[in-house]
Amino acid sequence: AELYQKGVDLGNPRCMNSLGAFYMNGNQVPKDETKGFELIRRSAEMGDGDAMANLGRCYQFGNGTTGNMKKAVEWYEKSLEVRPDEELERKVQVFKMMGENGVDLFREDNNSNPVKAWTGFDAKTAEKTGLPRTGITENLAIQGHYELWDRIIEFCGKNGKCTYIDNCASGGGRNDIESLRRSLPFMRSDADRTTTALSLSMTTSFNRWVPFHGANTKESQGQLDPGLAGGSTFYITRASWLPVYNISEVFTHDVQLDYDRLRATFGEWKKYNHLLVKDMYPLTPWHRPEDDSNWTAIAWHDRETDEAVLQAFRQETCQEPEYTAFLKFLDPSRNYKVTNVDTDETVVKTGSALASEGIKISLPEPKSSAVYHILPE
Repeated sequence: AELYQKGVDLGNPRCMNSLGAFYMNGNQVPKDETKGFELIRRSAEMGDGDAMANLGRCYQFGNGTTGNMKKAVEWYEKSLEVRPDEELERKVQVFKMMGENGVDLFREDNNSNPVKAWTGFDAKTAEKTGLPRTGITENLAIQGHYELWDRIIEFCGKNGKCTYIDNCASGGGRNDIESLRRSLPFMRSDADRTTTALSLSMTTSFNRWVPFHGANTKESQGQLDPGLAGGSTFYITRASWLPVYNISEVFTHDVQLDYDRLRATFGEWKKYNHLLVKDMYPLTPWHRPEDDSNWTAIAWHDRETDEAVLQAFRQETCQEPEYTAFLKFLDPSRNYKVTNVDTDETVVKTGSALASEGIKISLPEPKSSAVYHILPE
């Protein structure tokens, strides 16, 4: 710090920037963000590119000064003119777009496959250096990716925006632990826009690993094709009950859209969505995405309130009109009020009876569903 101070006394802008960073962090000197800001500002105004970038950061996060996103972007852009920096350029583009347009949430839709680029660059550097380079490019690329996300989250936190990222990651293929520490897959897969059987198959498997995510409330021949004329039925929307609910209806594509049904299906999800972040119990064996010949039943249970909701689906080609759901997660000594949401019929059973006798569900027609709300007395 003493040497940097001597450089500052001599008017050296790089020393000003370095000493300013010391004051910002309390490194070798008492922490003083105001003094650090002034030193960085002086250096930036003298043309130091690193200081310009640091000054932009000060304005962005209000370090030693009042936060000002407009000034932050201005100084970031000045820095890029002096010393090109692709990583900073990407960040500035995101910060500027979100700041100027009032965007609260950053979404990344990553459907690229960079493996060939990674392995190709590894091979070239291995040939050039004579050293083993397998995996190095991928490692550096992922580090840079997480660094970008961390700075976006930091920016959002300082500016009153959402402090997580909406990560659409190729059907869960890139939802690793580090990604999930920073992001949530609001829509788990484009393929989930096709059949209800696929949605149920994904829910009863993907939920075990990533409970907080969303799916599309649509059924169609192709991923981007319009859904049913008039809008999705309760059978389709119930298969998309997840913490995040994506409504797919577009009135410009469907002049027959039934708004009353749209409100009803959305309203049903809103009534029970507080349970969809609680314990989940797949009650039937997992089936493959193309298998629509069986029943699928799922229950969610809140251990604190002892409230639960049960869904049952008789799929498209299922020949069995009845299914019995055994609820073994309830208190056997307690009484529960069990309400069929579709018929409003209510019965009272003990937790012991619900575990041993279960709830007998009858659906005369294939491609139909039932919902039961379970409350302790």
